Amino acid sequence: MRRNTYQQVISALREGVHSKRAIQDHTGLSWGSCSPVINHLLAQGMIIAGDMGSDHTGSKGRKTRYFNFSSKHFLLMGMDIEQSAINCCVATLGNEPLGYHREIFDQPVDGLNLRANILQAYQHCCEHLEIESNRIDSISLSLSGAIDEAQKIWLYSPRIEGIDTYDFSDLEGIKGFPDKLYIQHDIHAQANSIIPNTDLNGRDYVFVHVGEGIGMSANMGGIIYGSRGFAGEIGHIPYPYITKEISCSCGNKNCLETVLNSTRILKFVNQQADMSVDTIRDMDDQQILQDTVHQWILPPLVYMATIVSNIFDPQQIIIGGSVLEPFYNYIITPFEEQLREQAWLNGPSEICWYRTEDMDGAYGAILHSGTRIVEGIIDRIDLDHYQ
Repeated sequence: MRRNTYQQVISALREGVHSKRAIQDHTGLSWGSCSPVINHLLAQGMIIAGDMGSDHTGSKGRKTRYFNFSSKHFLLMGMDIEQSAINCCVATLGNEPLGYHREIFDQPVDGLNLRANILQAYQHCCEHLEIESNRIDSISLSLSGAIDEAQKIWLYSPRIEGIDTYDFSDLEGIKGFPDKLYIQHDIHAQANSIIPNTDLNGRDYVFVHVGEGIGMSANMGGIIYGSRGFAGEIGHIPYPYITKEISCSCGNKNCLETVLNSTRILKFVNQQADMSVDTIRDMDDQQILQDTVHQWILPPLVYMATIVSNIFDPQQIIIGGSVLEPFYNYIITPFEEQLREQAWLNGPSEICWYRTEDMDGAYGAILHSGTRIVEGIIDRIDLDHYQ
């Protein structure tokens, strides 16, 4: 019962409910139940109190007391690990970003230097943002490839060399480093960083990113992980309409990723234009771009989206990525028309497009770890104070 009250009050605050009356209305609890929790959280330094003006419900001039998470204690850090850099974000327990830092390394990140690089990025981020390291309560990592969230093991990465059942648990408890560490697949972190901008309000969705690979995060009343945590590898479904066999980095052949990747698309563009451009953005021939969309990109993209729509029946498909962005002017309308023609009963009610620049893996890692972070904090704070 006590634990449940803490969860409800903290969750209300994290969802933007700040006044005494609003907390009661949101949780359905009496103030007699909420007050000891609020007082304890104030004493712990987790939240702060202030006045937000007249509430117009009581005596003239009465002030409404509000509560919010501290920007000095119980802070959260997220890290997005790239091949030669680690992006960091620090936020309050209420998910308000306080600042960012990008740690760039002279050598590529690999299994041998990963621990040292994480510790270096952590220290330099704290210094850059002028935050004492002991103010960071937990750290959340966004990782590519295959992971075991529960055991905190990075099983494999297609981008980082030397990752083979890498165990992060030994980082917890190192002096000057947070006691709690969480890991998640980068596709879920990316999805979480985009979702607030789509006004989903908790509805079911499927998030698809077409970048270096193809990733998918499906939320059907909760993230779908699968029995081994590998759910979402939509890019490794065989595409049956490839006329010439293409090997995939996963070891199989003719995966969707072998068609929907920047290298193959650029090769098609250069063949069509009978020239050599280094990136799609260098191509200014509008007809070539339209031909590329209709002849190379649309068929596998609609094929993939139809599978997603028919299996999950989401309210919204959120799709984008660096491979698709140069073609947005030509791809959005025909894609949506063809998907609604081919998907069962016209497919999802909404299709939303995003840009890679709107993704924030470090911040998304914090958002995705939110429930685990709160549970961990409640485990650690002294519940005996509850009266």
